[in-house]
Amino acid sequence: MKKALSAAVGACALMAGLAVGGLPVNAADHLEAPLVREDGRTDINDLYAFQSPTNPDNTVLIMTVNPAAGVLSPTTFAPDARYVFRVDQSGDGRVDRSMTARFGDVRADGTQRVTF
Repeated sequence: MKKALSAAVGACALMAGLAVGGLPVNAADHLEAPLVREDGRTDINDLYAFQSPTNPDNTVLIMTVNPAAGVLSPTTFAPDARYVFRVDQSGDGRVDRSMTARFGDVRADGTQRVTF
């Protein structure tokens, strides 16, 4: 998995660099899609993938969402959204593993239950 994921991340980084390299950029590109404009809680900020510092056989995946939390949108996760990682472990361009997080309704104390 580590080898295939590293290749995929490298290819994405290269493609992102090529796509942005020729364009004048002044800020991050957030809240651009029509549905995301309706609910900023579904906007993906960044995606990080790196080797686990405690177990080199594992890969750590991190996704940040809701860049305008508290300013343009609520500070909670969207209860009707799915936050999904789709991973190609074999290098064939097909999803081999999918990990989904869903959040429940906001409770009175401001917390939300998450299921994977």
